[in-house]
Amino acid sequence: MYDQNMMFFGGMMAFLPWIIFSIPLAFGNYFLAKRLDENPALWFILTIIPVVNIFFLYYLMYITLFFIIDRVKEAAAKSAE
Repeated sequence: MYDQNMMFFGGMMAFLPWIIFSIPLAFGNYFLAKRLDENPALWFILTIIPVVNIFFLYYLMYITLFFIIDRVKEAAAKSAE
């Protein structure tokens, strides 16, 4: 019983640095979600959860890229008029 508990807590402690590193990113993603008219609380939570945050950050990277491309196209269309 003791060994199983130690293995569980040892495994949880391995994620602690990952969670600590994710907190500043989560705050940044919270404010980014507000600017992109998305759910800020959901983006904050998805950024903190280990393993999930890897996939979410890739998603976030592409969403931000598409947002920037759309803005550039809008600005180019306005300047062409």
